[in-house]
Amino acid sequence: MNVDDTLKFDYNIDEDDIIIFQNFINKRLPYNYKIPLYVLRSIIIVVSFSGIYDLIYNFNLMFSDYKFYMLSFSLITLSIVINYSEKYIFKNSNLISSRIGKFSISLNDKGIIRTGEFFKSELKWNSFKFYVKNNDYLYLMLSDFEGIIIPLKDLPLELIANFERTIKDCFA
Repeated sequence: MNVDDTLKFDYNIDEDDIIIFQNFINKRLPYNYKIPLYVLRSIIIVVSFSGIYDLIYNFNLMFSDYKFYMLSFSLITLSIVINYSEKYIFKNSNLISSRIGKFSISLNDKGIIRTGEFFKSELKWNSFKFYVKNNDYLYLMLSDFEGIIIPLKDLPLELIANFERTIKDCFA
């Protein structure tokens, strides 16, 4: 494998790129992984609405099952708190420096060197399982759920073609 050592470029990743990548990963999940989550959410919603119904129309019966309804209310509250706290932590985390910002990539015979503001990592070619390219992104996947995002919107077409050719050669 003969990789052109001059194949280096800089690119930027923002929050929207991360969200698009997460949606890409979620679409790749097998449907049977999502079923338990849908079933659990449905059960919680049914139990909660039955508790609200009992509270409004059958106030005396509600007290006999109040622990059950409090549990469902607690689970709903917990899911809401977790959802918003993840977004807050993501926005205020120091880990953002490895996900969002300006990055540099260079290719060599051994693999890819990726550099950010606070890190430099070298990944060997055999670390990558596959790659996916669409109109806007190239994803170098380390597993089914983890990869390097390379937005193509700011890169020249010649560089994209050269980069993709090199990636194909390395995966062959």
